[in-house]
Amino acid sequence: MVIWDDLFKTGVEEMDAQHKEIFRRLEKLRDQKDTARIPSLVEYFGKYLLMHLDEEQKLHQTTGYPKWGMHKSYHRYYAAQFETLKKKILKGGELAQAGKLIDKFIDEWFVQHIIIHDMEFAYFYKYGADEAGITPAYVNKAADNIAAEAAAKTREEQLEEALENRPNEIQRKTARFSNLK
Repeated sequence: MVIWDDLFKTGVEEMDAQHKEIFRRLEKLRDQKDTARIPSLVEYFGKYLLMHLDEEQKLHQTTGYPKWGMHKSYHRYYAAQFETLKKKILKGGELAQAGKLIDKFIDEWFVQHIIIHDMEFAYFYKYGADEAGITPAYVNKAADNIAAEAAAKTREEQLEEALENRPNEIQRKTARFSNLK
């Protein structure tokens, strides 16, 4: 179970306040026992999460953060991951597990994102590009690596989604052949 810890503080007040709110909303969702309230809490959580990603991207742009485009690609990937998870919860009958599933999602990417990428931005925000070691060559190389990784994951996810959404021909055929035993 993921809970807010001051170790997640970046020192950028508006980011830290939003990060804390995400954890607060996660806790509210995780603690909900009434499955009838889960869909609205998932929406409540998701809207805030997407707003936070958007606000963070605006902050990157307004400060001239050299890696804002790469950071934005992370956010797009995370937003798509959340939407997939939201569909699984709301349409896939996973209401009772919603808190645990979103908790796992937050643990797998959000915590790592704060610790690595948001902390890097915070260092840039406080001390500037030279002190943070964010050179154009570094940014370009990292962006190429991120783009390739995101493209590969996207193809895998598309295939997985396609397989989940089509009728399960294999099960039907297996059932037909099992009757021949």
